[in-house]
Amino acid sequence: MPLSRVDGDILTGNYNVIVHIANAVSTIPKGFSSVLFATFPHADIYSRRNEADPPLRDQTGTFIACGDGREERFVVHIIASKYPGPPKWTNDALEKRKEWFVMALNDLGRYPLFQYPDTTVAFPAGLADFEPIIEEWAKRMLCQVVIVRWAGADRTAANARTLDTNSSQ
Repeated sequence: MPLSRVDGDILTGNYNVIVHIANAVSTIPKGFSSVLFATFPHADIYSRRNEADPPLRDQTGTFIACGDGREERFVVHIIASKYPGPPKWTNDALEKRKEWFVMALNDLGRYPLFQYPDTTVAFPAGLADFEPIIEEWAKRMLCQVVIVRWAGADRTAANARTLDTNSSQ
């Protein structure tokens, strides 16, 4: 299906799945992840990393699904970077991040939930480097894929919700 772009609140909208681009090492959420985890505590993958000794690290190019789709919203974390923030090191360069993002999306698309036209998958706006990849993925999927741009009266909340989503926080 073609990709749609909508204005609204990704956290309260009627979406079956919210996709979050995460990094492999953070233990403290910032930006969009802090708002996402506050809204959906079951989806907080960063805090659990501190519970292990040594701290857990997730594998890039994979995804972590949280929630049951009934009592808890499905939140899918795509581990598309090693480190938080913009790319700084060659082992976490933007091209590698894109490769990891594609790997995880392709794997995610094999699950039955994403084969139903009634399923709506939402990505937050602000992922400029990844939008062409999302658009290509959406064309191959039977589910509905949307990019949600925060639209609300409170611009402070809007900034908190979309802050640096391109940084894989």
